[in-house]
Amino acid sequence: GQVVHTNIRYIKEFEWYLVVEQPEKETIKQIFITLIINLVICVAITIVVLILINLSVTAYQNRIETLRGIVPICSYCKQIRDDKGYWNRVEAFVAKHTEAQFSHSICPTCMEEHYPEEYKDIKEKK
Repeated sequence: GQVVHTNIRYIKEFEWYLVVEQPEKETIKQIFITLIINLVICVAITIVVLILINLSVTAYQNRIETLRGIVPICSYCKQIRDDKGYWNRVEAFVAKHTEAQFSHSICPTCMEEHYPEEYKDIKEKK
């Protein structure tokens, strides 16, 4: 009453038939072991992917939360107070808390106030 699986292959070079007999229990055992190994590998890959996604989401959340909230700024000199109570220039504060970089320029109002002659020349050229 034992079930046996038979596999037959023809070997052309020798003109032989190769017959392999294997009890069903061994065949099922090998298939089951392969299945378990595949499941373990899939679970491991899934865990690694979930950990990487979690790290990525956490990193982006931290970047988003960096600029959230109320930023105390001096109404006269426009310096910003950090969490430790120190006053910093706007450029330094933004550079520290973001990836933004500054390029300095002068708005027309400040140009007219601080450099009236150059402002006048520029206005005349337009």
